[in-house]
Amino acid sequence: MPVEVAVRAAALAAARRHGDGSPGREVGGILYGRCVRRDDCYAVEICAALPARDAAGSAVHLVFTPAAWEHVFAGRAALEPDLEIVGWYHTHPGLGVFLSGTDRRTHATWFGRPWQVAMVLDPLADEAGLFSGSGEAIACRVVREAGETPALPGAGRTPALP
Repeated sequence: MPVEVAVRAAALAAARRHGDGSPGREVGGILYGRCVRRDDCYAVEICAALPARDAAGSAVHLVFTPAAWEHVFAGRAALEPDLEIVGWYHTHPGLGVFLSGTDRRTHATWFGRPWQVAMVLDPLADEAGLFSGSGEAIACRVVREAGETPALPGAGRTPALP
């Protein structure tokens, strides 16, 4: 069943800030939001991106350690109470936006629900994309909330989501 995704500009900005802070190594975190099953698709709204600060990363890989999971779950308390894990994000600094075989295994192991997504960001190329567990690119719209900097072309960083 197809997945339609809307991402709040604040969530995208948080993931980008995390990636920008470590341009030489992969970093990642958890995406929180809501999912509604419609007749023809899953509708997912990504509301927050929580960095997994203690994840082990290098220039070409990322591992969610037990300490990283603890950090993410501890940060969950500050979010809206009805949010659930809708996926994860990580960076590919200078490598482009795609799901590697390792990424697909990580997704299948930890984020196996059919509506959970993976966001991949390349902070060096200033690109981002969303994917299903199979590696298929997912179209996305960025939701701008009142008082936020627009995440639209020509207004600062433009999300290159498919």
